[in-house]
Amino acid sequence: MITGFESEYISLIKSVRDQAVPLVDALGVPDEKLNSSLGRYDGSVYEDYVKRAMNDPMNSSGFGEATRKKFYD
Repeated sequence: MITGFESEYISLIKSVRDQAVPLVDALGVPDEKLNSSLGRYDGSVYEDYVKRAMNDPMNSSGFGEATRKKFYD
């Protein structure tokens, strides 16, 4: 059940959503500094997610290696 506070919070978040990306872009922080796939200047969110996953050490052996070979090689 959503409380009055939560309802107001959701309403406020929705009201600033359209302005969030332009405000962050206005600060001029490069994508490399933000270190996030979301909000990339070039819009390549999913490509960056895949690149990050492929380069993560957790995915370098075992299940990750088998998955990489099956789907990406």
